[in-house]
This record gives sequence, structure tokens and C-alpha cells, in this order.
Amino acid sequence: MLEDRNKTSHTYREEMAKEVFASLPRHLPALRQLHEALAARVRESESQILQPKRQGQ
Repeated sequence: MLEDRNKTSHTYREEMAKEVFASLPRHLPALRQLHEALAARVRESESQILQPKRQGQ
């Protein structure tokens, strides 16, 4: 994934762009996994913020 990103970072070749675009589906599982991990962290943070503080804390 990083290699594809680096290929397109500073290039404006249409052929390269099409090549990277065609490879996007293979990155989908990793991106879904990242999304779920980040969503879980957000849910955890939100639950900590929303929990009332206990006395003495």
C-alpha cells in the first residue's frame, strides 16, 4: 500500500495512476481492519468521556 502511495505522490503519469487505481481492491482488507481499529478506539474514548466520574477521583 505504501509503495502505491509513493508511486503517485509526485507523479502525474496517467498510466501510473490507472495502475495504482486498479490495485486499490487488494488494499481493502487492510483498510477495513484499520477502520475497525480506529472506530474501536473512538468508541472507547467516547465511553470514557461519557462515564460520570466517581467520587474521590
